[in-house]
Amino acid sequence: MQHTSGLTISSAGSSPDEEPEPNPGAQDQDMLRRLQARYVEKKKKSDSDQGTGVANDLWAEMARLSALGKLEPGDRVLDVGCSLGAWTNLLDRAGYESHGLDFSPGLVEEARRRSEASGSGAIFTLGPAEAIPYPDGHFDAVICNYMLEHAADWESVVKEIGRVVRPGGVVYLGTVCAIYPFTDEVRLPLYPYYPRFVKRFAIRLALTRFPVLVGYSPTPAVNWLKPGDLKRAFTEAGLVDIHDAFDVVEPDHLKGVKRQMARVLLPVLRRVRFLKSLAYLGYPGLKFYAVRAQEDR
Repeated sequence: MQHTSGLTISSAGSSPDEEPEPNPGAQDQDMLRRLQARYVEKKKKSDSDQGTGVANDLWAEMARLSALGKLEPGDRVLDVGCSLGAWTNLLDRAGYESHGLDFSPGLVEEARRRSEASGSGAIFTLGPAEAIPYPDGHFDAVICNYMLEHAADWESVVKEIGRVVRPGGVVYLGTVCAIYPFTDEVRLPLYPYYPRFVKRFAIRLALTRFPVLVGYSPTPAVNWLKPGDLKRAFTEAGLVDIHDAFDVVEPDHLKGVKRQMARVLLPVLRRVRFLKSLAYLGYPGLKFYAVRAQEDR
């Protein structure tokens, strides 16, 4: 699932695996506008908020958040990078006060249309994830599913998420991983391992000549983070009780061989940090969960 947080790639951010690109010129801006229009149309045709897989993914993450802090219908939840609002609308139907945020006018317009057509009361807001247009501590939970890799300034996004969730509230964030060797974000073999200058060249080529390389996205993935990068940003944003996917996965929720492997491997991975880092070679993403620190009394 891809979400957009801007039409140009900025030089903001400081991760060693982030690949900033200068803002394009007028001709390239015209290309980006065409890509944005094509991308929105592509999303309209391919994305559905009715699929059981979409719902199962959401409720799995909500269950993991509920293990960190109590969540119940009526709580206020923000979906950052909501795209067409699949998760946002599902949360509304389950009784949450559900808000979706996205930077793309086309995606927000379509999300609102789908919401109204289905009778959902979800609220969709147009705005950047780097400056979330809500007051401090406004939400009981914030979810951000595979948007961070597209953000102009990923660290500001994490800080904003920490700002708008209330003390004691919970956060889920998923993004691509610099350790996992494969990706469909950029359709080149072993792309996460490319040197920085090669990544910059590939993104420029995709935006100006071969948009199929990035699935016609006007904001291709430029932030390739390691677990330590995200954990540091969570801590700086005032988030505590930080866990990754290996900490929260329950073997009994898996099936077949995966269940048996998890029962053997997870206890070891949870004890040995080095082995957990190696495990990301076979796990396609970073998923982190945390609680907003309580305010000092």
